[in-house]
Amino acid sequence: VNSAKFFIQGNRFPRVRDNTPRWWERIITTPWRVMFTREKGNQIPDIERQWLDDETERSGIFNHLLDGLDRLLTNGDFTQTKSRREGRTLFKQASDPIGAWIDECCTKSPALGSIGADLYPHCKAYTEEHGLWNPTEAAFGRRLGDEPGIKATVKKIEGKARRYYQGITLKPDTTLT
Repeated sequence: VNSAKFFIQGNRFPRVRDNTPRWWERIITTPWRVMFTREKGNQIPDIERQWLDDETERSGIFNHLLDGLDRLLTNGDFTQTKSRREGRTLFKQASDPIGAWIDECCTKSPALGSIGADLYPHCKAYTEEHGLWNPTEAAFGRRLGDEPGIKATVKKIEGKARRYYQGITLKPDTTLT
């Protein structure tokens, strides 16, 4: 079986056009909350060499790797810490703000449904609140139509043809700010 793993480091998240749950299940983010620089005085020159030249450090690193392997084999997956989950949310917000809104503010189920005009203001408020790209109503409708499990239709409601999304509704505690 061929496989590949990409490791990307950068200051900004890349734009991702794949909105499938499987794509987001494969992403592991590692936010770096502390910067080590000469200016801050917390940078250790040649730290890798210092670790590799010290037998105790090498042994500790190796034991840490073995502990991680044991956890991976026991759990069947990598440990998802709070900071990694937060990192994934930030990545999704930056790359797919509507998808992030769906994850945080909506419930998906084939038995549920909502009028598009009721959903869009909530999504718009969410993106504004988080300082994200603000989708047009048309972009919002296209993105919802691409979401697995959601079907865009037109329903006659109170005598008017309305865009209706089968498979999604707002979570009960979701409010506009």
